[in-house]
Amino acid sequence: MDFVSDVPGPVSLNSDSKFSAPSVEALPPQARADVLKKLQGMSPEERAQKEPELVFEAVRGSVAQTRALTGVGSNALPYHKEAAEIAGQVYQLNREYDQLTTQLDRMTFETRFNEETGKNEPVEVPVLSGIRRKGYADRLNDIARQRRLLVNEDGSDGIEAAKRLQKAAIESARILKQRDDEAAEHAAAVKMAEDMARTSRIEAKAKSIVALKGHGGH
Repeated sequence: MDFVSDVPGPVSLNSDSKFSAPSVEALPPQARADVLKKLQGMSPEERAQKEPELVFEAVRGSVAQTRALTGVGSNALPYHKEAAEIAGQVYQLNREYDQLTTQLDRMTFETRFNEETGKNEPVEVPVLSGIRRKGYADRLNDIARQRRLLVNEDGSDGIEAAKRLQKAAIESARILKQRDDEAAEHAAAVKMAEDMARTSRIEAKAKSIVALKGHGGH
């Protein structure tokens, strides 16, 4: 079950829409650069065959990120909603982790007296103070812990994510069974209605025949 392939997002295109093979030129700059790098060294024939596949992978990755941030359609199953929510949480954790790491790596220069040379010299020092650095480092450790609960290093589901998805899968199965039962009941009702209508038509014709015979008897 895939929250990208199996269900539409909050906004859906008309099902009759037709699309031509994707081109690398249709991608945003960073994604385009990534695909072009992979296409380097390929013959024209290889590139013609591989480019649509790589572009599709890039587009799918972009769609997955968008779904992670915006969610899936309201008619999606609980499993798909949960999967999209988990992906969104992982994305936000990764984003915060990168932002905090960038802040920790920021450096500036201060002029300090060097006793060995007897001169004032520029020295590279962290922008963040010791107390703030510890706070940032603690938060990074907490983010890493939360992320491990959601996703393992190999990309598989973490302990918490697996439990949430299992619960959502059970609920999804219940909904799908209910939908199947309702569809079967509807089909049976349609069949019964057709049979009742046929019986009603036959009875009407029989009454008409009886009436004609009775009229002829007089």
